[in-house]
Amino acid sequence: MIGACAGDIPVVAAKANEVQMRLLTAEEQPDEGFFGTYARMAFTVTTANPYITTPRGVARMTVIDICKKPVMIRNEWYEFLDFGTGLRPTGCCSSPLCQNIGVFERPPVVTPVDFTKGNILRVYATDPGDIEAGKRVFFSGLDTNDARIYSLDGLARVNGKFVLLQSPFADLDTPLNVLDGIQKDITIGPVQIFGVDPVTSAQTLLVTMEAGETTAWYRRYYLNGLPLQCLCKKTIDVVCMVKLEHVPMAVPTDYTLIQSIPAFIDEARAIRMEGSDIPGAQPMAAQAHVRALKYLFGELDHYIGKQRVSITVPLFGSQPLRQVI
Repeated sequence: MIGACAGDIPVVAAKANEVQMRLLTAEEQPDEGFFGTYARMAFTVTTANPYITTPRGVARMTVIDICKKPVMIRNEWYEFLDFGTGLRPTGCCSSPLCQNIGVFERPPVVTPVDFTKGNILRVYATDPGDIEAGKRVFFSGLDTNDARIYSLDGLARVNGKFVLLQSPFADLDTPLNVLDGIQKDITIGPVQIFGVDPVTSAQTLLVTMEAGETTAWYRRYYLNGLPLQCLCKKTIDVVCMVKLEHVPMAVPTDYTLIQSIPAFIDEARAIRMEGSDIPGAQPMAAQAHVRALKYLFGELDHYIGKQRVSITVPLFGSQPLRQVI
């Protein structure tokens, strides 16, 4: 149907990845996504570090519950609204608004654990085959003089430096003040990246990049006004629903997020027709895309139902008219 042999795994995987990405980002989809493209996740946070950094396979948080209470998620623009509440946290403030629980998006980060200024980066390969194959990790950032690091990769000048995987580990030869980019070759096993204090040699795990992961990029959220503990527990439990991100498939055992086989087939037809110059190809592509979406909405109704939707309707007199921050 897509002009490829079933045994040509790289070509089939590339087409399947394109199909899935198109359907995951289709503007026609509901806010929560199609069936199979969302999940529930749980975190434990503290007031000392009131942040959540989601893992690789998460595109965004959609709804969140803190200490058994639903809380609204604000985007990065909310704090900059004219006549708004301003940036959070506010610091010392006598107003109760400063302590209200709220969740605010923050810019994506390179590592789930913050990099400490002046540290050295250390890389551990978990599979000897990656060392034998000469796999590398690329870092970009600012050195201790706050100057952009650069190097030569062959004859090409690159804004950063490569580290060749070695046993037992390999270090970046330049301490950094700022780490703002990590790229990695596709590897056999995961690769662990540590920050190392040059004085004490203490190591802190910053990120573990999966074998197929090539770029470190993670969503982060700030939780404002957290209580010291939740109900009778000394920890702060956070449960959220997330929209899942496309993770490229490479081998037949990799899982797809899109569950509907008919939708997959029709979207593959749409892609093939879009690249064709035969008469009527473009309308045929549009029709195939519409059918794919129809299958996905039907699947959503099949598993979720049409009548049992989740909606909140505040009854008259039970909801205050003041703005809820």
